[in-house]
Amino acid sequence: MNFKAVFIISLALFAGAVYIGIMSAQFQRETSSRLLKYGSGSFVLSSSEIDAHQGSVPSPNPSDAPITGAHIDQIYKSVRNLTQNQENFQKMTAIRRGEIAEFKIELVLTNLENRRTTFELADRLDAGILVDESQIKFQVNPLQKATIEKPEGWINGEPLKIVLEPYVTQVKVEVLFAGQVLSGAEDFLTNESKIQLVGGAQERRDKAYLAVAI
Repeated sequence: MNFKAVFIISLALFAGAVYIGIMSAQFQRETSSRLLKYGSGSFVLSSSEIDAHQGSVPSPNPSDAPITGAHIDQIYKSVRNLTQNQENFQKMTAIRRGEIAEFKIELVLTNLENRRTTFELADRLDAGILVDESQIKFQVNPLQKATIEKPEGWINGEPLKIVLEPYVTQVKVEVLFAGQVLSGAEDFLTNESKIQLVGGAQERRDKAYLAVAI
């Protein structure tokens, strides 16, 4: 073998060794960012892989958290005889068929959450009383601390919603409505209200009664 052939072969071997060295260094750089420690069970990701995984993890939604800082302080139901000009509301009053009774619901609510909370107020009234729901009155104190969303058919229907602003205490809500006792009414009538915290377990009820005279 002459000198020229030996030189060419040596040059080829040198080039191959350089290529292998370059590829080995690149492989080490790529795998160093994905270090897997089997003994400790830890797994280290590259910065690009961490960004990709963080994008796939859903962020916690505060509205999904259980409600613990809102509660019902009071519900009180009462009634009076408007036809007889009865001044004070009572738990039970006497009334005749054809006369008009006025019912009152008094609520005291608190919301210490950092978000709005909703209470649902349902009302159940025995048959025999005709109520004009367009004449129902609402009063909130303080005025801007709560809003009321009333459905079209509230009594014996869907509950109305009372939405409290964050960080409010002792918000007073008053509901007034009147109804005429019909000729076919029973001798004893019940009106029940139920208030419930949406997203919480608290629920309270109260009742008022009409003794229908002959």
